[in-house]
Amino acid sequence: MADTLSSEDLEDLLSGVFEPDTETIRMAEEGLASYLANPANVLNLLELVNGSESANIRHLSGLIIKQKLPNLWHDLEDDSKQSIKEGILHLLTTEPEKLVRVAICGFETTCVM
Repeated sequence: MADTLSSEDLEDLLSGVFEPDTETIRMAEEGLASYLANPANVLNLLELVNGSESANIRHLSGLIIKQKLPNLWHDLEDDSKQSIKEGILHLLTTEPEKLVRVAICGFETTCVM
């Protein structure tokens, strides 16, 4: 698994989790675990929360960020923290899906610490 993926490739990887085939799911989970071994890649998921057309992808991306961001927050640059805060506030006011907003709220609380 490459250290970096394009947004489209990352979205394809995440969509594998929703496939009915268990082998496809297993491979997607392994690929995702490998990709997320680099903590900086967690922030790439924010792009998917903001830009994916699929509510499932936005929701899953938000849940992963919610899980991983608390461990990364203190290591981020101040500029990155500010960008994340601004992105979250924008998403909370524009996201149409309730489950995605709930996931966003989960990592929004990390940002105020």
